[in-house]
Amino acid sequence: MTAADIPLADQIAEVKRELAMRENVYPKLIDSGRLTPAAAHRHLANMRAVLATLEDIDRINKEVGR
Repeated sequence: MTAADIPLADQIAEVKRELAMRENVYPKLIDSGRLTPAAAHRHLANMRAVLATLEDIDRINKEVGR
């Protein structure tokens, strides 16, 4: 299975799910000393960027009628 086989809406939903899970888990990892706040911030920022990119692609596809 390739990325092209997975609908963009499914990819967006998965990234949203992953981001929500990380937002829930990271504070516990920080409290236990297994993750630094800086690393958590970086990982969340990266996932938010992935989500924004996928949503931009979705918006552009809709604008051009794909």
